[in-house]
Amino acid sequence: MSITRTAVGIVGGGPAGLMLSHLLSVAGISSVVVDNRSRTEIENTVRAGILEADSVRLLTDTGVSDRVRREGFAHQGIDLRFGGESHPIDFKGLVGESSWLYPQTDVFIDLADARERDGGDVRFGVSGTRVSCGDRPTVSFSDASGTECEVRCDYLVGADGFSLKDGPITDKAVLRFRSFVAEPMRYGRLLLAGDAAHTVPPTGAKGLNLALADVRVLAEVLERAIRQGDPAALDEYGPRALGRVWKAQHFSYWMTTMLHTLPGASGFDLRRQVGELESVAGSAAGSTYLAEAYTGWPGRSQSSPS
Repeated sequence: MSITRTAVGIVGGGPAGLMLSHLLSVAGISSVVVDNRSRTEIENTVRAGILEADSVRLLTDTGVSDRVRREGFAHQGIDLRFGGESHPIDFKGLVGESSWLYPQTDVFIDLADARERDGGDVRFGVSGTRVSCGDRPTVSFSDASGTECEVRCDYLVGADGFSLKDGPITDKAVLRFRSFVAEPMRYGRLLLAGDAAHTVPPTGAKGLNLALADVRVLAEVLERAIRQGDPAALDEYGPRALGRVWKAQHFSYWMTTMLHTLPGASGFDLRRQVGELESVAGSAAGSTYLAEAYTGWPGRSQSSPS
């Protein structure tokens, strides 16, 4: 058996896991990332991508890549269309920020390339993953070549998306949007990030952005716990991350209910929706709230307690 000792074991090699590994590396902290998918499989899984301004800054300012600024598209506003007319919401004019159109697949490629460039230990295509979350966390698996491996770590991070139990397919239907939050996001030396901790419907374009915001905070508190010998710093992670998560849950719910006709909606309900749209489009305050939430709330909601 191959045994590896590292500071942080990360289960999940998507954007959340890779960004966390990158940020830890910048801080001089070792990590091992494992994922049961191959890199090619992840790269060929097409997903949309709308990045908040802070997500773009995180990718560029920490040295992952500046490709998002070269090949992405600055999305400076949207139009709410109702009553046969378009009603512009000018993000740049209202809050001085843009969101960026940049596919999640490209975010993954940039992060995977950066981890490879920097010599990161990322193991794609593993199988039979098993975790132990006690005082001495471990991750056991067979690597892509079939070798039995065990990673022994000080802290374990679950960043492997929203877990599903396999079972027989008895029916196929349109998947309903699902919102979920695991609170707390920490249990001892196990910490959850991204979709492993929370999911939102895609209407507000928050899923990937929340994952990146999570690991930005998580990397900071792990550095304090490991490098500064302050394990109590981990107590801050959940409350700081969840402040943003619950705001995103509300924003996603609000956008979904405002922009979509719900099952069984009456004429009264539809007219109320139009009234809501008119209130947002016709109000500087309403438009500013939508612009700020869409482009990303300022980082103050995730700052360390004073």
